[in-house]
This record gives sequence, C-alpha cells and structure tokens, in this order.
Amino acid sequence: MYKRMTSRDSMNADVEADSDALQNGVEKEMTNPSWKYSCPHVLVATIVAFLFGYHLGVVNEPLESISVDLGFSGDTLAEGLVVSTCLAAAFAGSLISGWIADGVGRRRAFQLCSLPMLMGASLW
Repeated sequence: MYKRMTSRDSMNADVEADSDALQNGVEKEMTNPSWKYSCPHVLVATIVAFLFGYHLGVVNEPLESISVDLGFSGDTLAEGLVVSTCLAAAFAGSLISGWIADGVGRRRAFQLCSLPMLMGASLW
C-alpha cells in the first residue's frame, strides 16, 4: 500500500539512498567529461565540415569536362543542374545514412561511404 510522505521526508529518503550507494562503492558521475575525450569528436566534426566544402569546390573542375563530354559547354543552366543534382544526391544520402548506420553500425557505414571515393580515385 502506498503511503504519502511529506516533501521533507522524501528528500531525506533520497539522501539516504544516495549515501547508501556511495558507501557501497557505487557513485554517480556528476562531472563533465574531460576535454581530452571531447577533442577527437570536435576535430572530426571540423574535418567533416571542411571536407564538405572541399568536395563542393572539387565539383567545379570536372564540371568543365562533363559539360564538354555531354555537349552543353557554356550552358549555365545545364551546368547548374549538374551541380544541383550532386547536391540533391548528397541530401538524399544524408537522409538515409542514419538508417544505414543503425542497421550495419556507424563504423561499417563510414567504411561503406568511403568505397565510392576509393573506387573513383582508383579509376583516375
């Protein structure tokens, strides 16, 4: 049967439970993680943003050869559509990447994402 306690009694019960946990060697982590643990995550996030901008800049160089090969050299609308298609594909990939990472694991998903870059680099 549930017995209603006053707020002072419930606070004392919480303090007693915490002191019992500390005496048993179980303590709660109440501090922020060290910067040594956060630094790799911050660096990866920074590098990812840099690589995104770098890859957008890299689209400019093959755009000229793509436009010559496909016969729309000088047509700025068609060139814009090629760049927009690359961005739309990146957007679609970012939408489904969470599901892929949940399915195969984050590390394996990152490895799978690097495969098209490796294959493209090996073809050149």
